[in-house]
Amino acid sequence: MSICKVIHCDSDVIAKGYCWMHYRKFKKYGHTSGEGRIFLDDHARFHSKIELIPFTTCWWWSGGVNKHGYGVFAAKGFPSQFAHRYSYSIYVGEIKSDTINDPICVMHSCDNPMCVNPDHLSLGSRADNNRDMVNKSRQARGDASGASKLTEDDVSEIKSLYGRSPYRQSDIAKIYGVTHGAIGHIFQKRTWRHVAPK
Repeated sequence: MSICKVIHCDSDVIAKGYCWMHYRKFKKYGHTSGEGRIFLDDHARFHSKIELIPFTTCWWWSGGVNKHGYGVFAAKGFPSQFAHRYSYSIYVGEIKSDTINDPICVMHSCDNPMCVNPDHLSLGSRADNNRDMVNKSRQARGDASGASKLTEDDVSEIKSLYGRSPYRQSDIAKIYGVTHGAIGHIFQKRTWRHVAPK
């Protein structure tokens, strides 16, 4: 186990590099001396929530996280925002949006939503962000997509029926409870390309 990062303290670390006593002081006062609370400015608060982990170049966010795994940070007087967007704005520059309908995204080159390292961040449109997601195979597809009515087994059976059964596309659509167009897209290989017929 490692030792507390406070000088002359030989106690074991429990969190953020501090022993139990120094961690409690840090949480209560914002520093380890325990002599009244020092109010940190936004940048200092932001930096206190970054952890550098060996063998990775990512700066791991240890503050609040949303349900999608992205860090969130609230600068005083401003609403919460993604921690990686805040990091980009203080290290690289202001994030300007061209239009309200197409906001600028801050994209991760490392694909780690907890990373706030500005070297791993770049600006792009929603289309750029979606293209990046598809190129890196991070999008939900098939029955992993919450919108799918069919499973991969269903699609495999549907593909095996193509051209070899007396059923029309509309008949197959009724059997599986989907639209005629959905069956047509499967046969035309517009959707479910990754599934082979049985």
